[in-house]
Amino acid sequence: SLTLALYALWFTQAAPIHIGIPSALLVIGSVLVDKSYDLRYPKVLLALGDSSYSLYLTNFFVGPAVVKCLVIFDLIAVVPPDVYIVFTTALCIIVGHFAYLGVEAPITRHLSARTGTRQPANLR
Repeated sequence: SLTLALYALWFTQAAPIHIGIPSALLVIGSVLVDKSYDLRYPKVLLALGDSSYSLYLTNFFVGPAVVKCLVIFDLIAVVPPDVYIVFTTALCIIVGHFAYLGVEAPITRHLSARTGTRQPANLR
């Protein structure tokens, strides 16, 4: 019971201290490094950053679809969880990026042209 109490204290009551503060420091450090140095990022990472909202919207559908396919083809007991996680993550990134290229970017270009607003450099 003491172990359970310590566990509860560590992961619930002290979570802002043990998790929140280090996370905040990582974010602050990342922002400060980005602003203090002229960093050049690989185009792949910039493209993934551009498509992150489409990834956010599409991953809700991809994960369950992969599970359904594993069940249909009776592979749910055969495929190790690590393989499932890596495969599903990669598939989510790919589907999200194609959704960005096929839906989000054209809509953004069209709306920017109609409203006369300046579009991001990566969409020109």
